[in-house]
Amino acid sequence: MEVIQNKSFFDFQHSLDKTENNIYVLSFNATVLVKFQNIFLRNYINVLNANGKYVPFIGGGVADLCKYLNNRKGNKFMRVLVSKFKGSNNFATSCPIEPGVYHADDIIFDGNSFITQFIPDGKLMAAVELGTKINGKMNYFFKTELYLNLMDPMKWEKERSRNDSQKGSKV
Repeated sequence: MEVIQNKSFFDFQHSLDKTENNIYVLSFNATVLVKFQNIFLRNYINVLNANGKYVPFIGGGVADLCKYLNNRKGNKFMRVLVSKFKGSNNFATSCPIEPGVYHADDIIFDGNSFITQFIPDGKLMAAVELGTKINGKMNYFFKTELYLNLMDPMKWEKERSRNDSQKGSKV
């Protein structure tokens, strides 16, 4: 997971673990250093093509995070993302977003969501950017890119069993 951030706005610390069942678990602390009157989220997913280049697959859209927080309607990506916040968390619930420390623990990404159900097996890069409008101009202050290797759970289990049996025969 790569993170680029402007620490004069926002400081993001995270831990991302991958379980042996190919499930990703994210926990983070985000220190908001300025009051945000508005905040926008841009997301996209790129897949690795046969030439070894990541090409656009889904997204590129921009969601108004404040509009979502204030009425919990709209952007499907936002609804799915926020639904993953099942562990302990204190996340902003409305705008403006005040300076402070926000956190979320044990956000589970298991591949069982609309985001991944249409993506074929393979390598992908999922990106999320946060920005705010200042004097009518968008200023992105945070970007994260997560590189994943997706595989159908049945194929994954079959490959894991094959690898385990190969390890056992080498002993």
